[in-house]
Amino acid sequence: MWGLVVREATDTVRHHHGDSFISAIYYVDVPEEMEGQDGPRAGWLEIGPPNVDIPFDQKDIIYIQPHAGKLILMPSYFFHTVLPTSNPRPRVSIATDVMLAT
Repeated sequence: MWGLVVREATDTVRHHHGDSFISAIYYVDVPEEMEGQDGPRAGWLEIGPPNVDIPFDQKDIIYIQPHAGKLILMPSYFFHTVLPTSNPRPRVSIATDVMLAT
């Protein structure tokens, strides 16, 4: 489990958490206004496409708007990223990966 404070001009590299079973993110605090000069989905979570040369359809990309109190659960093999934002207010979240006991 780890905490994240995402500030302006911050985005993440598309990645996945392949060693775990379920990945989760809980949004603790999110700026009221995420949109603006960066576009309509600035600061949103984007799930898909993969990093590698695998065919995919644009309709397979899922966009999730962060809201304080929202919990997102997804298979850890889903590629994901946070779309860039220049909003100066921080977005605070807690993320975790759930591992299977062997």
